[in-house]
Amino acid sequence: MRALSSPGVLESLLDALGAAAYLNLSVSWVYKAAERGELPCLRIGSALRFEPESLRAWVKTKARQPLRRLNPTSSLTKV
Repeated sequence: MRALSSPGVLESLLDALGAAAYLNLSVSWVYKAAERGELPCLRIGSALRFEPESLRAWVKTKARQPLRRLNPTSSLTKV
């Protein structure tokens, strides 16, 4: 991670709306995932900010994980 004092770092940080657009997810999901510690973020005062590099790395780790299977009997009713 780059130091916040490096030139251009603060300008390249995304807010929750920008992170949501970048990830193609809802803003509420971004806030919840960040609060759970699932999505990497920086807290600056009360604001959450996201480094594009960290989001790219997070996406790559998610791409390597196998999909969780749903339990077919828990969410579907038999006809």
